[in-house]
Amino acid sequence: MYPGATEECDGLDNDCDGVVPVAEADGDGDLWRLCDGDCNDSAANVNPDAPEICDGQDNDCDSTTNELADVDGDGFSNCEGDCDDDAATVWPGAPELCDGLDNDCDPTTDENVDDDGDGLSECTGDCEDAESTVNPMATEACDGFDTDCDPSTDLGVPELDEDEDGSFTCDDEPDCDDDDPDSYPGAPELCDGADNNCDGMFDDAVEDSDGDGFSPCDGDCDDTVQAINPNALEGCDGVDSDCDGLVPDDEIDGDGDGGLPCEGDCDDEEPTVGTAYETESDLCDDGLDNDCDGDVDDEDDDCADGDDDDATGDDDDASGDDDDIGVDGPATPGCGCSDAGRSRGSALLLGLAWLAVATRRRRALYSIAA
Repeated sequence: MYPGATEECDGLDNDCDGVVPVAEADGDGDLWRLCDGDCNDSAANVNPDAPEICDGQDNDCDSTTNELADVDGDGFSNCEGDCDDDAATVWPGAPELCDGLDNDCDPTTDENVDDDGDGLSECTGDCEDAESTVNPMATEACDGFDTDCDPSTDLGVPELDEDEDGSFTCDDEPDCDDDDPDSYPGAPELCDGADNNCDGMFDDAVEDSDGDGFSPCDGDCDDTVQAINPNALEGCDGVDSDCDGLVPDDEIDGDGDGGLPCEGDCDDEEPTVGTAYETESDLCDDGLDNDCDGDVDDEDDDCADGDDDDATGDDDDASGDDDDIGVDGPATPGCGCSDAGRSRGSALLLGLAWLAVATRRRRALYSIAA
């Protein structure tokens, strides 16, 4: 170090001019100076010894090195997840091969693992390692797979189940319509104009079970009851007898008292009307015609203060007649007249009897005098 000396890349003022050249500084502390080849002295992960990482920088200060380069040409670089950029069969999502490599860059998947538990892996010939019935030891079957993993031993017919109803075109009883999931051998026959059960006939299994002349396909909404069909008359039974999709209002027990309007329930919003009768004292003052006879409470024959059948002598009807009451008092049970009327009748009979006796006596006296 002396005046006029040549500056060296050592971070010292070699020529004693009072200034250390900028290129000799190690601004990022990575022990590399610009004069040593550090291409970015503000980033410690950038210097000639640094490894390339996926950060968009030339970490090793070698402009020929690019972390986004796809070295093996498989479409993925190291920064894009290629775990071996020297092998073109290795990249994220690649199919696992029996080559000892982690082809899909997923350590949890291994081509030599028996995934379906049939004793064979893909590397030992299992062509469908998600199906335990498919492997080189299996017998070819009608299941939609190359069951024995040997394309040369197929059944000679397509193994198709396009409608995914579980019935194949190669079955002993093949699917007669592989585009209709409702049609296959043994399927229930529907009212759809199709041969659902594959017996060669359309809607044949839909019979008239109750013998009323209508099958379900003809609109019979209950083919177990003969009185229910599209031509039936509505009955007072709470059932849609004519199969029009409606139960008439008068067949609905709206108040839940067990009585229907069509049976005489005159108020189907009151559970005490229609089935209860006004012989019960607590119903004779509720303002309702409980027994639906047209009379309410005291006007009803069945209430204690009502017409005709009571024992009080009250008469509430318009005629003024009371069939059970005599002129002067309560009737004797079993008799249509009053006790007072009976007394007058008895006196009359007694008087007639005495008159007859008196007449006989007079006639006798006249005979003696003569």
